Amino acid sequence: MFSRRTIQSLLNELSKILSETELGEIVGRLNSPRDRLAFTWEVAVLYGLSRVRQISYHVPLPDGRKPDVAFAPTCSSQICIVADITTVSLTPDITTTIQSKPSQMNSHA
Repeated sequence: MFSRRTIQSLLNELSKILSETELGEIVGRLNSPRDRLAFTWEVAVLYGLSRVRQISYHVPLPDGRKPDVAFAPTCSSQICIVADITTVSLTPDITTTIQSKPSQMNSHA
């Protein structure tokens, strides 16, 4: 996927945008085996979007949620894109669900 050097380079660039607290949270999650994959992709997507336009990270919405990223795709755009960055992994529960679906499909055929 991404080398540690690449992730560090992306984090260095994001340090110009994110607060020290936000970066610390991301680094902590990157160092957690359970969260590493999800936060690797969060760093990659945040960096990629930051190269297109100025981004906002974890800005609270009126309903209290804090999506991962918000940005306007163009200067003149009145559209604001708000998104949560999510990663799917094969945990035991998901593996069981995925493996059971083909047999369920065959029984309906």
